[in-house]
Amino acid sequence: MKNNEKPSICSICKGKCCQSASGYTIPTDFQEETTLHFLISLLESGNWSIDWLEGDPRYSIRDGEPKLNRCYALRVARVNDTGVFTKSFGGACVLWSLEKGCSLPFENRPIECRFLKPIRSMSCKSNGKYSKEYCAKRWIPYQDMLIEAGHRIEKSRTHSPS
Repeated sequence: MKNNEKPSICSICKGKCCQSASGYTIPTDFQEETTLHFLISLLESGNWSIDWLEGDPRYSIRDGEPKLNRCYALRVARVNDTGVFTKSFGGACVLWSLEKGCSLPFENRPIECRFLKPIRSMSCKSNGKYSKEYCAKRWIPYQDMLIEAGHRIEKSRTHSPS
């Protein structure tokens, strides 16, 4: 995707979109293969969290019973997140700062962030396609891995000296 940043708009806006939400990822956002070890390293950094949708995003009334009670997905952590598993209801992105904007190069940002379009009314327009549900569906093959990585990080944090 072509870089769609608009520093002239974003510098005036001061990151309203980044102050109110953090972006969802899909596995192909990362250069490395999605392995348990890789997910653990991401979560250890404190810059990433595991969020979830209630139910199975593939489910429709015609499909019968859903296969998942929850569907987990990886997103950028928020400033006030207190754990690895954090349900998202907004909050400032940990990768954003007033001085620098996003700390990730454009091509390394989550898909949801790369497709935000800055507009002159000092807000961002979401593409709409790359929603939490869209991203969660891409993480379905990695559900067990996400859960295992999250539990390992939580366990290591509760057993390490403060």
